[in-house]
Amino acid sequence: MVYPLGAAEPVRRIDLGSDQTLEDQGLAWSADDGLLFAVTHGPGSGTPMLHVVQDPTRTSGRPGLGGR
Repeated sequence: MVYPLGAAEPVRRIDLGSDQTLEDQGLAWSADDGLLFAVTHGPGSGTPMLHVVQDPTRTSGRPGLGGR
């Protein structure tokens, strides 16, 4: 979920896959806040996966991934 600074309610829920675990320090924003990067791994897998979320603070429309 993406929360605005200081907010109690999220503006967006982002699904990275129910079997994915976020890596330690696995989140990063682009310099212009237009992209959110998440690094995850699946169960029993040491192989990391990079998720790139476009417009992560968008509040309208269907939430989801911009790409993987």
